[in-house]
This record gives sequence, structure tokens and C-alpha cells, in this order.
Amino acid sequence: MQPQRSAGRRPTQAERILRLLEQRGERGITALDLLSPTADGGPPVMRLPSRIDEMRRRGHRITATMVTTAGGARVARYRLVSPVPAASSDGIGGHADGMHEPLAFAIGGTVAHRPPNPYDFDAEGR
Repeated sequence: MQPQRSAGRRPTQAERILRLLEQRGERGITALDLLSPTADGGPPVMRLPSRIDEMRRRGHRITATMVTTAGGARVARYRLVSPVPAASSDGIGGHADGMHEPLAFAIGGTVAHRPPNPYDFDAEGR
């Protein structure tokens, strides 16, 4: 799935991240890939975990594995398990009406049309 863009508009951070996740496949991406200089040539993405969380809420299945870099830093490596079809004008999935999450999800309810997310936890953190 290629992100849909209007002519003359720069891709959003989420569009850039999705494109990189698709391109990298099993190699995945880390926050280090999106700092300056970035792997895609765009401006730095300073809050990758926040963008990944937003994408998960839109239905993308993205895994995270902690890895140790050559320098000894521990970072999360994100991999795209399955994208969702683009239903919104931003081209990265979600709801066509521009709402990123239904209210039922936002208050902890269950939404029937949303696929199960392995990153959702109950009140006890399980």
C-alpha cells in the first residue's frame, strides 16, 4: 500500500514511517533510522513510539522487539505485520470521517469492526 498524497504536500510522519516499514520488511526500523540524517531523507522524527502507537490505533499491526545496538544502547525495532487498507484521506488507514478512533475505544469499550490488537492491555496490565 503506497500512502496517498496530494500534489505539493509533504508526506506526514506516519506516511513516512509506514513507507519505511513496508520497504524494510523483516529488518524493521528503529528510532535511530529516523533521526538526522534519516533513512528516507526527510526531517527527523523525534517521537517514533508515539507515531507507532497512533498507527496501531488505526489498525496497523506493528510489533516491537528490544535490540541492543553496536554501541550498547537498547532500542525498539518495529516491524509491520499487516497494514490496514487506506480508508481515510491521509492514506495511512483509519476512519474515512477523519476520526482516528471511535469513542467506544477511547473510553475502553469494545469496537466490533476494529481487529484485535495484541498491544491492548486490561486494567491489570495483562
